[in-house]
Amino acid sequence: MCERVYIHDRQQFTLTLGTQSGTIVAGATGRATFAATTANVTAGTTGTVTWYTSSAGTTTTNAPTGITASVSAVSSNAATVTMTATSSTVAGSYYFREPLKTPHQVTILIYKAPRE
Repeated sequence: MCERVYIHDRQQFTLTLGTQSGTIVAGATGRATFAATTANVTAGTTGTVTWYTSSAGTTTTNAPTGITASVSAVSSNAATVTMTATSSTVAGSYYFREPLKTPHQVTILIYKAPRE
């Protein structure tokens, strides 16, 4: 009896975030973005942001107060992760895993603006 063996080409997808562009200030509306470069990700794919309690990325948590995260659809091996802040945003360091669950961690620093 002849057996069949199936070999699957398992290309691993990658997503790399660039540095933060824009500043989010506690208590003010604003936006910060991260340019993402992808490989082996189908065009049109969107991701989600998962928040963590530390840079270890082992314990999930809710999004920080006042922060909404979105990820654009992949196009030409690129996407954008956008963090939008409301006036209820609280100062601190917050950790999220890149969309599509790659292993890198990124911190958003939200700080209080100096009083004038």
